[in-house]
Amino acid sequence: MVILTESGTFETMRVPLVQNPLIDRFPDGRWLITSSRAGAGESQAQILGADGQPIRSFALGDGIEYVRCAQDGTIWVGYFDEGIFGGSVASGGIVQFDDHGRPLWSYNHQGGKRQSFVDDCYALTMNGSDVWTCFYRDFPIVRVTGGVEAVWANNVTGSRALAVDGKLILLAGGYAGDAGRLALLRLEYGQAKLLHTCMYPEIERANLLSGIASTIHFVSDEAWKRIRVSDVHSHLS
Repeated sequence: MVILTESGTFETMRVPLVQNPLIDRFPDGRWLITSSRAGAGESQAQILGADGQPIRSFALGDGIEYVRCAQDGTIWVGYFDEGIFGGSVASGGIVQFDDHGRPLWSYNHQGGKRQSFVDDCYALTMNGSDVWTCFYRDFPIVRVTGGVEAVWANNVTGSRALAVDGKLILLAGGYAGDAGRLALLRLEYGQAKLLHTCMYPEIERANLLSGIASTIHFVSDEAWKRIRVSDVHSHLS
């Protein structure tokens, strides 16, 4: 594994070989590495120390689209449709685990308190202790804080990455001709109001596209690039 820093320096670390890997890091320096696919009961997730030494492994279910390590040491997982409708823990759509792989909370299993249903988690990010997500089928903008959701209706569909800065939301990607789209929205009284859209062709060509807190990150043409919500808003202003 190659670790690239904002200064442009990098280091390498040996990690277990994993198919379709997804990687994130805990605040204390430990690493989480998991495969997106898994058989029934398969322990495909591994926690490594900061030095890359194995600590433990456990199952996170099949069909993982996103993994995020939270500030409190828990793990948030967003699943795509094959996992959600496959009958495993992934049926929760978006699930919070402790660092031993024990489920703590899931979006689709809130019962009467749930305002919508996750069919396919298209975008998921952490901003502080809050989880932000946008998912199929209605693509609402959702914030989860302490297991309680807040929902804003949204008409921008198919986005694959989300970044948040206060009441501003930046969505990246979309269906077909909108694959290179950036959309800036403002959260207002239960509605995510669209402020501006533009096309950014490098996003469409990106090998990796992900939102982390207030920044959209993508790798295109062997270069790591970032677009901050504040920069887009300032440019438009």
